[in-house]
Amino acid sequence: MKKSSALLIEVSAADATAAGLPAVEVRVAQTKLPLLARPLPFAGAYVSASGPPGGPLGLTVTAGAANVEEAAKTLRDAGHEDLQTGEVTWAGKSSPAIASIHGKGNARAQDLRVLAATAGGKGVWITITAPAAAQALTPAQAAAHGPFSEMLAAVQVMAASP
Repeated sequence: MKKSSALLIEVSAADATAAGLPAVEVRVAQTKLPLLARPLPFAGAYVSASGPPGGPLGLTVTAGAANVEEAAKTLRDAGHEDLQTGEVTWAGKSSPAIASIHGKGNARAQDLRVLAATAGGKGVWITITAPAAAQALTPAQAAAHGPFSEMLAAVQVMAASP
């Protein structure tokens, strides 16, 4: 795991494999948002970054379901509301995505999940969490909105070289 002034955090494919994750490299660049990042923070996660205390703001890159339908079902089962699937442009290509709302009161948040890659039979998902807007956003709306667009632009997911 490396860190440079331009990078907030990096997890190599070798580090991911050693942690039991599919062999992809994940890099998160510094953003204007004050994020504190941790590599390999829990089982199934490459990176977790959180914003300042007092509000839901964060980013995780995790391994999970390899398709949108299965991922959406898992979210519904976990109580996510206003769940919408669609496509977003990420890393110059169209990627499947899910937008949803979860939590109550001050902890109510909007999530945007983008399927960044598939490797080892799993999907590698970028999840960005920010305060919920007055109305639920579609995946495309979220990807173009404030902190979602900034954090999404800061993430790179690259498959390991053969």
